[in-house]
Amino acid sequence: MQKKNEKKVAILAVLKEQARPFSAARIAELLSLGGHAFSERTVRFYLKELDSEGLTIPHGKKGRSITKAGLAELRSTVTRQLPG
Repeated sequence: MQKKNEKKVAILAVLKEQARPFSAARIAELLSLGGHAFSERTVRFYLKELDSEGLTIPHGKKGRSITKAGLAELRSTVTRQLPG
């Protein structure tokens, strides 16, 4: 379960840095540059989950973007991971 959340957070972090919607292929490419081994299919799977949770929003063939709820989730996850 922890691994799944880490993958979702990694995808949200990529989308947070983008000014426009990004496709699963582009997200997978950026994740691989950051040292994460994600297939395009895996990214699509997680994006569908993130869509259903209201953390990302689809824009057709243009790709996906992060929502305000997604930004809040990313902030809370990062805050929980900080050493206290």
